[in-house]
Formats: sequence, structure tokens, C-alpha cells
Amino acid sequence: MTKPAFDLLLSELEPMLRKQDTFFRKAIEPSQRLALCLRYLITGDTIKNLSFYYRVGHSTAYYIVIETCQAIIQTLMHKMLPTPTTADWNRISSEINTIWNFPNCLGALDGKHITIQAPPNSGSTFFNYKKTFSVVLQGGNAPRDAFSVRNTLKEYFVSPEGSVPWQYEKTNLANN
Repeated sequence: MTKPAFDLLLSELEPMLRKQDTFFRKAIEPSQRLALCLRYLITGDTIKNLSFYYRVGHSTAYYIVIETCQAIIQTLMHKMLPTPTTADWNRISSEINTIWNFPNCLGALDGKHITIQAPPNSGSTFFNYKKTFSVVLQGGNAPRDAFSVRNTLKEYFVSPEGSVPWQYEKTNLANN
């Protein structure tokens, strides 16, 4: 994340992240709170490691992540995920009808089973018809978004970073 992007996000969230100083200690700055939360969300690092890195207690780091995520949702949800209007729904429906010749459709949904190791004492909660333990990842999108997502993923998965060795070799042989 660039410094200007961080500063813009901080300016949006700062009123909700600012805490009052007490006689016993100074409050953790909003910039530190946001940095800790973003590091947790981006790296998936443990709360214990984050508390060590930012020199705060484990429970403090935990509550910072929770409070900052709530602030992000409350502040940015309506800006980043606006509620579609009737005109938006009509436009999406006509786009899908134009591209796919599929009338009265508002998008596409798909799901993927992500195999997991069964959590302790979960019984058959995560057991599926494929006889594995999994969670289901579902997603939906509008017609134009599907193309951009597909092309972005395609570029990644045929690159040396995103492909498995045999796949990259086959795509390179096909391109030469």
C-alpha cells in the first residue's frame, strides 16, 4: 500500500479510531491501530506476533483488529459497496442479455469447496458429499466484472509466480 493510499484511508477512519488519553497512559495513535490491523489482514500473522511487533499486549492487539475492522465496515461499506438502484439492476440485466442472450438475469454465482483439515470436535459439520472436509467459497459478479477477473487471474496463473512448474512449461511451449 502506498503512503498516500494509507493516508487517505487513515483520514476516513481516524475519527472512529481515535481514543482518549488517560492519566495512566497515552492512547495508541490511529495510524498505529490502522497499520496493525492492515498487517494482520494482509499477512495473516498471529495476534501474538503482531503484539510483539507493535509492542502492545495480546488482548490490546486483538481488540485493535476487531475495532478497526468494524470502523472500516461502518465507514467504507456504503462508499465501496453502494446499494444498487433500480436503474443499476436494469442496466446489469440488459448487459447480460446483450452479452449472453440470457434475459432477466442479474449476475452469476459459483461456488468452490476449499478442502480443510477437520476442526476438533466438529463431527460432520464440515463433511461434504465428496467425502472430504471443506468450507464453501461462493462468489457472484456482474457481466463485465467476470471478464476482468478472469483476465487478471489468467495473467497470474500463467506467470512463473502463479503457476505450477508443469503448467508453466506447457503454456510456454504452446506460446513458442
